[in-house]
Amino acid sequence: MFAPGRLSRRLRGVTLIELMITVAIIAILATLAAPSFRDMIVRNQLSALSNELMVALQYARSEAINRRGTVTLCRSANGIGCATAGGWEQGWIVFHDLDGDGTVDGPVVGPPAQPADAVLRVWPAASPGYTVRTDAGIGARLRYDPRGQARETGFFILCHARQADPLINSRALVVTTMRPRLATDRNGDRIPETDANANYSTCTP
Repeated sequence: MFAPGRLSRRLRGVTLIELMITVAIIAILATLAAPSFRDMIVRNQLSALSNELMVALQYARSEAINRRGTVTLCRSANGIGCATAGGWEQGWIVFHDLDGDGTVDGPVVGPPAQPADAVLRVWPAASPGYTVRTDAGIGARLRYDPRGQARETGFFILCHARQADPLINSRALVVTTMRPRLATDRNGDRIPETDANANYSTCTP
């Protein structure tokens, strides 16, 4: 039998108070989730950036062995030559460094004549807010000799400058004479550690 009251109850929508409570709950959950979501984005971006830098280091090393000459990795904003100032976040290049001086040289007429240093690969700038810095051991450039050994050793530190503590979730690459590697976080505080088991202390060494 048709029951108008029952149909009316079945079709009733939400009230304004119910809607406001739902919106408030969603807003609270979003506020709680936002920091974790931002941290996840930063971690992913730093991981991607450190992976690209690791690829550049390994590529430079392998090219030095294959070409039986010096291959250099340096910071570069224009993808043509090495930058004389600024951090590595502006981008970097790998080039065949014929005279091993750490700069991209043009051709030399001679005698003896020498062709220009060839830029082998270019990496673009990091996203805004991210920094890539080195210690004094590496500085502005890193060279690999024909045996694949690094002539400069030290570390790269990759951070997100807009965090309250930029070292949280940072990444560090350790460059030894033979092979580069990713620094680890042994104590679980989300800051990578040096070979001496001490946290990296700055993002701008």
